[in-house]
Amino acid sequence: MLTLSAPDRLLAIANYLYIGAGALALALTLAIVILGNAVGRRKQAELDAYQAGANARIADADARGAEAYAAAERANELAQRAALDKAKIENDNLQLREKIEQEQEARLAIERKIAPRYMTVSEMGYVWGIEQIAGAEPLDIIFYNDDPEVRFLAGNISVALQHWSPSLFGVAGGSLHGVVIYYEMGNTASKQRAEVISAALRRASAMDLIGPLAASHQFFESSVPDLGGPAPHAAIRIDVGYK
Repeated sequence: MLTLSAPDRLLAIANYLYIGAGALALALTLAIVILGNAVGRRKQAELDAYQAGANARIADADARGAEAYAAAERANELAQRAALDKAKIENDNLQLREKIEQEQEARLAIERKIAPRYMTVSEMGYVWGIEQIAGAEPLDIIFYNDDPEVRFLAGNISVALQHWSPSLFGVAGGSLHGVVIYYEMGNTASKQRAEVISAALRRASAMDLIGPLAASHQFFESSVPDLGGPAPHAAIRIDVGYK
């Protein structure tokens, strides 16, 4: 058996200690590496899990945002459609009102056309009061004898002007529409009284009234056909035509 000297034993012990220390350091290093890798894998797993959760939350938020955007688009579309529908309804209502107004005006025009012309008792009373102030003079009333409405209106006017001693002359027919008042040209008094009659009849009734118009003596004599009796002779004349 080999026996080492004291220095050699010390050297051998030192080597053993150095080797042991190196092995220990290597073991500690391996342990640190292994532990670090384990910690790293755990942290990475946590990070991956957090990232996955974040991605899921982002995806959910994106989905909710898309739904909200789609809902806003639908709401905007409905609002635009409602605005268009409202505008259409308002336009339709306007056209309907215009049509109703046109129909009412047409109906009133027809009613006015077919309604007989006449003077009420109060209207005739107004004319009586005016003619008494102005002073009366004889006048002639020429009317179309072929129309009952014209005959009635001529009689109505003659009653209203009864203080003027009107003379009625019915003719077969003609083309006159409305009521025309004439006075003999150059006759100042007749002109003034014709103006009074015209103003009174206009206020008393809604008949279509023309005049007073100045006419020559020849017009008074030639414009009425031979009636087979007394001819019109007054300086004021009222012609009653068709409605």
